[in-house]
Amino acid sequence: MKRAAMVGSLCVLLLTATACKVKVGPGDTAWRELVRAQRHDADLGGYTLHYIDLGRGEPVVMIHGFADSTYCWHENVAPLVSAGKRLILVDQPGMGNSGLPPAPYRYTAENQAGEILKLLDKLNIERFALVGSSMGGGISLCLSLLHPQRVTKAVVIDPAAYRMPDGAALAEPGMQPLVKVFGGRFFFRAALRQVYYDKNKVDDVLVDEYVRYANKDGYAHALTSLGRDYFSPEFDRMSGHYAELQPPVLAIWGLRDKWVPPAQGVRLAAQAPDCRLEYIPDAGHLPHQELPAAVNPLLVEFLGK
Repeated sequence: MKRAAMVGSLCVLLLTATACKVKVGPGDTAWRELVRAQRHDADLGGYTLHYIDLGRGEPVVMIHGFADSTYCWHENVAPLVSAGKRLILVDQPGMGNSGLPPAPYRYTAENQAGEILKLLDKLNIERFALVGSSMGGGISLCLSLLHPQRVTKAVVIDPAAYRMPDGAALAEPGMQPLVKVFGGRFFFRAALRQVYYDKNKVDDVLVDEYVRYANKDGYAHALTSLGRDYFSPEFDRMSGHYAELQPPVLAIWGLRDKWVPPAQGVRLAAQAPDCRLEYIPDAGHLPHQELPAAVNPLLVEFLGK
């Protein structure tokens, strides 16, 4: 099976799983208690954008990827806060605890970036660093291109920096009956086992945190829309102009990533004028979660400059 077709199949399994009620266990209670008092909702007009604000110092905005949430960063916040950073962890519009923007909103990369910028304006944060994972990495590159005067530096982790080769379809016939038979958690676990290289790290706690929002009204619509709209004509235009990136970029890639080819890191580093590329051996699409001991020192060192 081609990589794009595999990604498409797993995405549709994830999407259609949200049509059924999904059982959610206790999950990572320590994480939720750690950030409980730092959770906030910003009114962006017609919906709320959820974020976690913790630590003091230079603002670092952290943006998760597709079907993810602020939990994406649970292995990374402690060393960054200890390094003197103020972290703004954002649930993308429609994802996590954020609401759904009212119609006719389109979940393009540039629109998702624009909504995050609105939040930062509300928080009176003029200059900031970025850390983005997967689609959040692509959004971070968009912000760096469109607003170079505001972005001090950017870390992109296995970013969706280019249109997916072969066009990963997010809808395929015949999947709905399978979901009804096997249940939602099965498919969330299957997707996580694709993005992690070490399958043993996909435990019930991790699955709980990823299925936590599956029962939210409109979640399937948000995922479908993001999968359909993200690679917009404006995204294609921007991805052809990475040579114009002004902020320094650190690109971190899991060498075992099955979703976004590691070779794209070489392509990005060759285009961007100030881009350092670091590969993480024996890690998949989410190396900052899978091997935080390897990634966190890179984050602290690059963001601390």
